[in-house]
Amino acid sequence: MREQDKLTILRDLIALNTVADNETSVAIYLQDLLRKNGIDAQLVTDDNTKRANLVAEIGDGQGPVLAFAGHADTVHEGDLTTWSTDPFTLVEQDGRLYGRGTTDMKGGLAEYVIAMIELHEQAVPLHGTLRLLVTVDEEKTEAGARLLAERGYADNIDAMVIAEPTGVALPDITDYFQSGGAVIDEATLTDLQAAIETATAPEQHFIFHAHKGFLAYEVTATGKAAHSSMPKLGVNAIDHLVTYYLAE
Repeated sequence: MREQDKLTILRDLIALNTVADNETSVAIYLQDLLRKNGIDAQLVTDDNTKRANLVAEIGDGQGPVLAFAGHADTVHEGDLTTWSTDPFTLVEQDGRLYGRGTTDMKGGLAEYVIAMIELHEQAVPLHGTLRLLVTVDEEKTEAGARLLAERGYADNIDAMVIAEPTGVALPDITDYFQSGGAVIDEATLTDLQAAIETATAPEQHFIFHAHKGFLAYEVTATGKAAHSSMPKLGVNAIDHLVTYYLAE
């Protein structure tokens, strides 16, 4: 695929305003693009929202399953007066590309699709499956990822690539690792800090092997009612919650 064709894909994706909705436009665009290049793709929708996810596969299906996973929605463009370019027009300046979603994460979606098309064009034998999962509403509820998981698209995945940006501004590298944002051994961190001294890029990017999840739980505090004139006869449940919060 020509470089200009690759940029066209990203340009087209940026032009589709998917701020917290309208991901179906991206799903249909990528479905058409993949099908034009001989790769079948299907829309997967939730009956309640009608917002379309996209699933596509290449490979012989006889080996491990690698997933390319990403989301089609973006965060809001914010105050337009803070932009020097149109957020929904891909603009190149000083060797960088600007536009809403260039990194989070329409750039990643473009990379996935380009890789699949080029592998397909080159007839690279794939002993296994490369599965593309494009989801909706990642920025708020992760409804798309949940739907695809419920439909079984993640059941047999052996590994997954998430093309989210991992760049850290060079002055923040040490604080980033000390905060627990990621784990690095002392020797590697020392080498990295030394390399920063002569680096010309504004940030450092990393490839992480990671697992992400969350734990949600409910805390109940019990008090005892009392008249405001005799507060010491009662127990303020909020005080218990404050104590619990500070202990955490």
